[in-house]
Amino acid sequence: MKTKCIQRKEEEERLKEERQEQEEQLEYEMKENFLTQIRSKAFSEGLDVPDLQVNLRQEDVDLVAGQIGKDWYTFGKYMKVEESTLDHIKEMGKDKLERKIKLLEHLIIKKVRFEDIIYGLYNSADEHNPSIHSILEYLFRIRIEKPEESSDGQISAADKKQNKSLEPNEKWGQRIRPYEKQNSKSRLQDQNLTPQSRRILVSQRMPLPWQAKFAARQKSPPTPSQLMSRHCLSDLTPECYQLHFYSALWLEEDEHIKKLSKKCDGLNYKLTIYDKVPDFLVQNFHHKSYYGYLSGLSDDKIEYATQASDNVTLLKLGSNTRLCTAFKHRWNFNHLENRMYIVAPNSPELSEAMKNGTAVKGGKEIGISAQFTVKYSYFDHLHHAVDKAPEYVVKCLLPGESSFGDPASYTFDGFDPWHSNFPCTKLDEKHQLKALKMIVSESSSTCKPAPPVILYGPFGTGKTRILARAAFEVMMNGVNKNEFTRILISAHHEISITTFIFAYFGVISKLSHLPFKVILISRQENKGVYKDMYMTPEEFAWKSADIRTMPHVIIIATYTMSLNLYQYLHFPNKGFFTHLFLDESAQVREPEAITPLALATKGAKIVLAGDTQQ
Repeated sequence: MKTKCIQRKEEEERLKEERQEQEEQLEYEMKENFLTQIRSKAFSEGLDVPDLQVNLRQEDVDLVAGQIGKDWYTFGKYMKVEESTLDHIKEMGKDKLERKIKLLEHLIIKKVRFEDIIYGLYNSADEHNPSIHSILEYLFRIRIEKPEESSDGQISAADKKQNKSLEPNEKWGQRIRPYEKQNSKSRLQDQNLTPQSRRILVSQRMPLPWQAKFAARQKSPPTPSQLMSRHCLSDLTPECYQLHFYSALWLEEDEHIKKLSKKCDGLNYKLTIYDKVPDFLVQNFHHKSYYGYLSGLSDDKIEYATQASDNVTLLKLGSNTRLCTAFKHRWNFNHLENRMYIVAPNSPELSEAMKNGTAVKGGKEIGISAQFTVKYSYFDHLHHAVDKAPEYVVKCLLPGESSFGDPASYTFDGFDPWHSNFPCTKLDEKHQLKALKMIVSESSSTCKPAPPVILYGPFGTGKTRILARAAFEVMMNGVNKNEFTRILISAHHEISITTFIFAYFGVISKLSHLPFKVILISRQENKGVYKDMYMTPEEFAWKSADIRTMPHVIIIATYTMSLNLYQYLHFPNKGFFTHLFLDESAQVREPEAITPLALATKGAKIVLAGDTQQ
């Protein structure tokens, strides 16, 4: 009997943990959808997504406090502050303004970012909340003051020189708040800039090219002459490389848009909103949202819309009146049913429409039209990667006879092939060790990099083991020589990147101390063994400022996940990674492989491993 009670308690704990993970995943997806919506608003203010990921600081408190509505308590709930803390703030604050300030000071301790603040304002009102515009205005003023960083994360020499010329009370970190210095002519000019002028002013600092903005590229379709046929690809040069891939990606995306619209858009669907949210949909109580499903779509349409769309715009049946933009619930990804589950914001239009809905089992139903939005963020990243690929990377992809150093001149100075004597990284002498030496070799030429190494062979020949061993050897050499060594390992599948932890680096860390950091980025949070080597994308974004300064680090991510690294680790004209190991490279398209290459330093060692038969 006691054993059954223990088993039941363990099962309850397991289910509780699963629900918590599902809630966290839902929160992440809803926030991502919100950022997709707010992105265009940020662009119009001359901002980019990373600008929203600046931490709230003490000097920001007064302005932000003025943007929080009267119901600061509800705002605090949306910011996930415990009610006991909010009650304490209410008791300690003399008036609403002081309570808002104390709330924000509490959020500073929690290291909240501006995107969190904007998200909280959005949830406590809507995306048209004028306070959001004011916050974006303020972030723009922060941006045009922000000093550039060097590749080690420090303020550049030019900015240090500029600091000396500032008045004593305007040193970095002690600068007068922009909204306090009202008599400054230049500050007033900044405040009165038009959106177009803002974009011009920060154009050199904005990392996002127009090609990576869906609305902008839709206005610039390529001409047929810009796209090379398969038979003419031999004429591809560094000069026309980016234009060719812009054209190819644009046409591919256009086909996806047409296919999604033709296959999934509909004029006679049914929307059912639950009265009580079923347990399996994992309701997030922090948000005012409707939970329900669309019916009238075939299984094939639901599956395609789940994979290919970002969201769906719901319209009143028989008119173009917009009810809201709804988001896919993650339940759809693992369960194919005759309905598509959605989460919809509590918009006034949808609320009014549901009042007149037909009562059905478990809720109310209305007729709607649906227009699906293609998942253009994927193409945003690919366009971004192609456009931002450094010239030296493009020349590496399209080399000439004199692009690389002479192979006969490679040096193995400082290479000790026996740093790793662990069984999990043991290589055979005849082939694998030879490949390892090619990977760790360096060109003795100071002006020409070593060519990429192509490691190919069928499944089971040890390609992944060679890459893991090479990464370990290269990193140990870098640590011993006190040289910056940063390695990116990418693979096509999630299971493949976890192999580097569970079969190699994690195993080694249990046997010996690793004098460098290993980070695997995955949406699947690891709370068990090797959890210290795992980071979710949110955690990586949170800690990216520290990661940018790490001299010795190995980052492991899928090609898809590496699309998100650029905004955090990019240093203009310098790159970040000294070594890039691309596993399963035969399974990805070139623009996907370019994404990690766009983060390469000028002399980076590039290794491509794969099976030519895949």
